[in-house]
Amino acid sequence: MIGVRPSGRRLVGPVVVVLGGLLLAACSGPGNASSPEPDADASPSATSGTATDGEWDPHTWVPTVTITPVAMTEAEKVAWRTQWLADTAEQAGLQDPPQVALVRWTEGNADHDEATAGCLTDAGFTASVGSDRGVDLDVPEAQVDAFQLAMYVCESKYTLDPVYYQEWTTDQLNLIFDYWTQFYLPCLQAHGVPVDLGAVPSKAAWVAAFHTSRRLDWWPDTVLQTTPASIGRPAREACSMYPPDDVFYGQ
Repeated sequence: MIGVRPSGRRLVGPVVVVLGGLLLAACSGPGNASSPEPDADASPSATSGTATDGEWDPHTWVPTVTITPVAMTEAEKVAWRTQWLADTAEQAGLQDPPQVALVRWTEGNADHDEATAGCLTDAGFTASVGSDRGVDLDVPEAQVDAFQLAMYVCESKYTLDPVYYQEWTTDQLNLIFDYWTQFYLPCLQAHGVPVDLGAVPSKAAWVAAFHTSRRLDWWPDTVLQTTPASIGRPAREACSMYPPDDVFYGQ
């Protein structure tokens, strides 16, 4: 699956679209006790063993950082939405996008994915929530333009609360690196995915460079690109790449 990396904002799940057999994608375990906890600046150590899908629940992971929620006024959210919809229409090639009233802000990725999938289904497309964030779609090539319009309308109706689009803070970067090294990578290993721990940068270097031109191009799920589908697909479904929204964005 081809995806677009988060820029340091929302933990974006892909909208996966099948066009005439061609798969395209575009953005729109146990807890710590089961695996060794790495030093703050170290790469993860290897873990071994097997696990069933039910054992790898991201809610069992104990957060290493407490995140303070972003505060925005309703006026700030509305202004953000206006500009964001204009940018979205331009990127989708919509010359005269319709004015669509906001039905409600969606709160978190799961809520947004469910609302988007339901809205697209109501518009006549075959849509479902993906196994780990995002929406899976089957769009005939002849309906791509109609899909772009429907997607715009659905995003207008169920816009994700802008607090989920803000740049990731240093605390969030530290937290997600810990989650990846303490939970996600061990989960992949437990499901048979070969993980080169030597390729994992130190947390200090990764966090320090993230919002700079020297950003390290490392993402933990790249190992799935070279893993046979018979192993990678079940692992992707069993191992959530991101912690729960209330953990990553704060209560």
